[in-house]
Amino acid sequence: PMQYEEGRSWREDFTTAMNKIGVVTMNPYDKPFMNSIKEDETTTEMFKSWMQSEKYEEVHRRFREIRRVDLAMVDRSTFVTCYINSNTPTFGTMEELVIANQKRKPVFIFVRGSRKNIPLWLLGMFKPSCFFDSMGELIDTIYKMDLGEIQLDDKYWRLFKEDLR
Repeated sequence: PMQYEEGRSWREDFTTAMNKIGVVTMNPYDKPFMNSIKEDETTTEMFKSWMQSEKYEEVHRRFREIRRVDLAMVDRSTFVTCYINSNTPTFGTMEELVIANQKRKPVFIFVRGSRKNIPLWLLGMFKPSCFFDSMGELIDTIYKMDLGEIQLDDKYWRLFKEDLR
């Protein structure tokens, strides 16, 4: 979540962990595309102010571009990782997960509290093995995949050939 909850710190921690094994991450707080509209805490406050002032057309015009960039990041990703707090709305995350699922990209989700809090709809979309009790457990799993100790199911996911990963 970025609009309704602090979302920067877990992304930065995840990026640090992935850099240790050479995985390049894309973070919506640090867009990888040239000339992208910045999306950070200041931008969120600006949008909130515009919403209170009923500047809906301006919000639409600016946020439409943010949405396009974030969905392009999903499109270019090899896999998608997200954090779910079932008490916090995450509309962008839900659309990104739907697209990742449609494209058969591996998805790794850590759930606030534990997997016992998985939203039922998501459990209908993804196998239970896609969910983790913590970011640490998720990172450990990715590390084991990198070492070849855990294999992704290539019948379930659309995976790149080894030489393209």
